[in-house]
Amino acid sequence: MKVSFALTSLWFALTLSQQIPECSRELAATDDCADVINANACYNQFRFRNNQTLSCIGGANNDERAKKVLDEFFTQSLGAWELQGADWVGVLVNTLDVGTITKPTRPPVEQLVSYPFRGWGVEDIVKFAHDHINRSRQGIVPDNLVILDERTMEDKTCLLVTPREGPENEGELLTVRADFRSSLVLLNVKVLAVGGDGHFKVTGPDGVIRLG
Repeated sequence: MKVSFALTSLWFALTLSQQIPECSRELAATDDCADVINANACYNQFRFRNNQTLSCIGGANNDERAKKVLDEFFTQSLGAWELQGADWVGVLVNTLDVGTITKPTRPPVEQLVSYPFRGWGVEDIVKFAHDHINRSRQGIVPDNLVILDERTMEDKTCLLVTPREGPENEGELLTVRADFRSSLVLLNVKVLAVGGDGHFKVTGPDGVIRLG
C-alpha cells in the first residue's frame, strides 16, 4: 500500500539579508571578496584558514549559495528512508503568487532570481500561508512550514513551524530547529497524525533535532 504524504512547504525567508559587496578592484585584495574567488584562488589566498577558506569556496555570490543550500536541503530531506516512495512531499514557496505552484520541488532547483520573503518574520510567513494557501485546492499544507534563514547558511539547519496541540494552545506556534534530513519527516509525522508535539521535544545539546 502506498503511503500518502503531505506537501509540506519550504520558505526561503530571512536568508541572505546581508548582501555580499561587489568585488571591485579596490576590494579584490580584502577579505570582503572571499566569496567571489574560485576554489583554487581561495586556497592560494587563504590556505587552510578554516571558515574563511570554506566560505570562499561556498559560492560565487548570494544566488549561487542559495541554490546550493536548496539543493542540499531537498537532497537530504527527501533522501530520508522514512520518505522513500513519497512523490508528493516538499515544495519550495518562493513566489507571492502561490497559484503558479503546480508540483513538488526536486533537486536541482532552478537558480533563484528573487527573494520575495526576505526580511519576513515567522508570524508574517504563517499569516501569508494561511491567507493564500488552500490545502484542498493546491494540495499544500499551510500550517506546517520549513523556513530557511540566516542560521541555515551557517550550520545547515532549518526552522520548523507547526501549530501546538490542544484547545488550550489554540493559535500558538511550536518552533524548533532540525537538520535537513529530519525536517520533512518530523512535519509529516504531525500532519499525518502519526505523532504529536512530543516528536519536536527531543533535541540535541545545541537545540537541534537530528533523527538517527
